[in-house]
Amino acid sequence: MNETRKSGSHGLRKTFTLWATSDAHIVREALGESGASRAVPRESMSVALQQADGPSGFHYDIGVHLGDLLDYDHETEGNFRKYLAQLKRGAKDRHAWYHTGGNNDENSVLNDGVAIDNEYYRKIIDPAGEFTGTSGVDNARRPFPVSGTYEHYFVDIGNLRCLFLSDRNDLPAPYGRGEGGFFVDGAITLDTYRWLVRQVVTNPDRILAVLCHHPLKDTTIGTGLDESWMGQYMTAFNPECRHQPDKRLQSTLHQVYDVDQYDSPKFRNLLGQNASAVDLWISGHVHHRVEEVFNGKGKYANAFGGHHFNVGTICRYRHPYNIISAQSTLFTFSQGRDSFESKVYVHDHPAIPQGFYEPEHRVLALKKPFSWQYEGSRVNSPRQNIAGLSVGRSASGQLDIRWQNTATGVLIVKKSGTPAQFSPADGQTYCVGEKAGDSEVVFMGVAEHFSEAVPHPKETVHYKAFAYNAGNDHIRYAQGGACHEAVSAAKADAREV
Repeated sequence: MNETRKSGSHGLRKTFTLWATSDAHIVREALGESGASRAVPRESMSVALQQADGPSGFHYDIGVHLGDLLDYDHETEGNFRKYLAQLKRGAKDRHAWYHTGGNNDENSVLNDGVAIDNEYYRKIIDPAGEFTGTSGVDNARRPFPVSGTYEHYFVDIGNLRCLFLSDRNDLPAPYGRGEGGFFVDGAITLDTYRWLVRQVVTNPDRILAVLCHHPLKDTTIGTGLDESWMGQYMTAFNPECRHQPDKRLQSTLHQVYDVDQYDSPKFRNLLGQNASAVDLWISGHVHHRVEEVFNGKGKYANAFGGHHFNVGTICRYRHPYNIISAQSTLFTFSQGRDSFESKVYVHDHPAIPQGFYEPEHRVLALKKPFSWQYEGSRVNSPRQNIAGLSVGRSASGQLDIRWQNTATGVLIVKKSGTPAQFSPADGQTYCVGEKAGDSEVVFMGVAEHFSEAVPHPKETVHYKAFAYNAGNDHIRYAQGGACHEAVSAAKADAREV
């Protein structure tokens, strides 16, 4: 029986608590390879579970682990099963735990002859229940069902939808990992990115939380250029890479395989054009101390209108560069409240005692109240299109595209030379930068303004805008392909048509 849905208001529990952990690194933690005098062979997941279940512990409804269960060059079937053996020592069944893969979990580069990509992680950890025969995972036993595949899936808890993205660092350099363990940047496939776009665009009436291994650039601790090595959160700086920035940004999700090798604009496009659509972005990967702030960045940041958290690592002694503090974060949502609570739990720290660390306790706003009940909504075509579309020049010289909208959002495409003939199809979402019929998608979202570079001086660009309504995983466009058009004219002031 599903205990998380019983009792409380309206016959349901009053609260829902998600326990977020990351970076167990059980192989090197167990080996005690750091060389620290206090380091002993340590089972990081077992320690965290025993503390959570102990007298100074805490309640949680589900647990998540955000990647790096293992360690580079140790991603074997046997080691994944050692992680599961530690997981079994907790009070909750493994079906109450949800996983994403990190850059130290993917094995196809290291293991010739595997039958499928990332075979051991997929067949043993099996986050989406695709290999029950080898993993023992049965989605019917989950407290909340999983919908998707190991690369990307979602879990619904009332009107809260958790979007899980697994890293693809098995890919050859410059995507993901390269020879010697470098290129440990975050990489997802284009298919996963398109799935993320659809989730964000078609669920404006849900609370959305993205859970993945890597944080986004310039958000939480260690996510600025070169901060990875300056703060010693990952590998040491290689002087040969001084003039190769694509080999220096090592702690963020910024690659989309196989279209953007370095510092992809896609995440900024999606979240910038849909500000506040993602309420929480929860990640790990960066090995930091619980009280640490580096270059003005800490465990928490507000970016793109949402809350970004780095939950750190539950390992304590991974290697000499990472003699750190073991920590995790609890997120609690309360029925009917448009805020949530985050609390950091210290598992092992050189100076801070075990337990909740009060300076990191936060209560933060949500765009809508959490509710165990989610009815969804019927999505109709917009009654009218946008009120206008104009193309002007900004103070910086860029094209400045503006409109007024009465629908959920707007899709804008462009075409050089002649007017665009493209019309969107109901049910379809589109990614900025991709081709759509004879046009290129330049905007999809809820904002009413964006800018882009001025085209070639002799080029005339035609823009076409379509209003849409979205909700409950559906999208419908203005009836009859209705649109507004505007032109950026070469060597002339832009004008509305």
